Amino acid sequence: MANFSWRGTDDRGREQRGECAAPGLADAAAQLRSRGLAPLSMERIDADPVPRFSVTADAFTLFNRNLAEMTAIGLPLPRAVGEIASGLRGGRFKRGLEQVEAALRDGKTLDQAAASAPGLFPPYYECMLKAGGASGNLPAMLTAVARNTEGIRLARRALIEAVAYPLTIVLAALVLGGSILGILAPFYRELSAARGLDARGLDLFFRIFASHAALAACGVGVLGLVAFGFWFLLRTLPGERILGALPVVGRIRRHLMMARLLGALGVMLRSGVPLPRALPVALGAAGSRVLDRAAGTLVARSSEGLGLGELLSRAPVVSPEVAAFLAMAERSGDASQATLNVADLLTEQALAESEALYVLLLPVALLAAGAVVAAFVTALVLPYRLFLESLHP
Repeated sequence: MANFSWRGTDDRGREQRGECAAPGLADAAAQLRSRGLAPLSMERIDADPVPRFSVTADAFTLFNRNLAEMTAIGLPLPRAVGEIASGLRGGRFKRGLEQVEAALRDGKTLDQAAASAPGLFPPYYECMLKAGGASGNLPAMLTAVARNTEGIRLARRALIEAVAYPLTIVLAALVLGGSILGILAPFYRELSAARGLDARGLDLFFRIFASHAALAACGVGVLGLVAFGFWFLLRTLPGERILGALPVVGRIRRHLMMARLLGALGVMLRSGVPLPRALPVALGAAGSRVLDRAAGTLVARSSEGLGLGELLSRAPVVSPEVAAFLAMAERSGDASQATLNVADLLTEQALAESEALYVLLLPVALLAAGAVVAAFVTALVLPYRLFLESLHP
């Protein structure tokens, strides 16, 4: 609970001042309105003016949410951005917000001020800020952006955790087994030379673990292949297509791409931006190289007057069911809200499927780790077994 000092007017226009306690700025403003007062300004009077939050986790989301609350009660933009920046512990995001505040105090609009801090916000964000300012309802636009971004962030994190944790188990088993083999390899090499042991596979084993340098080179090579695989899958068009073809992961990624596309598109349409202008921004916000490749054709089609549903039916990652539903919503005159609702549903579905994927992959990873450990144990036991057999010819 925070304490606020407020200034407002009653129904007769008389100015009043006072203090109140509320969880946030929006709640404090709601308290005043419930008493028939119109808030003019509001300041937090306890020690921490703005809740501190982690830049690495969800700074962008909380920035939009806090800015929406502050602008909703009429706080000037430069002061609102400055208050948010003062609540940060430091770092690049704080410095960027200070640049935005300085640009706002120089008379620039919010979208122009955001452009004065390159790389601080997503590329599509400036267009959304411009649309929100032009619509005259910036708080609603900021709230919609925060809600869409937060949902997608949670679903994306769930997908990463569902894949990363089982993969970590398997990699840990590989590292542990390889380390043990690397420690015992010199002993088995000497044993083999002393007793003249000969078995299929031991020569290759001794070459890989001939020395610590060879073992390190093998480890670096494996890590390099893993890093290249991640880069290829996440940063290239063929990699995106491979991920899209995976049974469960591909479906979750398509849900997230559609959610980003439709969330950005719904925010723009709700702010009154025409479809031909909103579509390229939403396509960029989707974060899909497949969509980027088709963006030119889709934007050209939108300029020809095609409707929302027909355009989306031609987008590679959008399912026919979603396109048909939005086509019906467009005919009923509620396309912007329906687009946002579908984005929320897709986000929830991606989150639920990510949790189910985790439940599926975890036992598979444990079985795979067990198989890896069994293979390494066999590699350790086999030379010793051959040594014992050599003692009793």
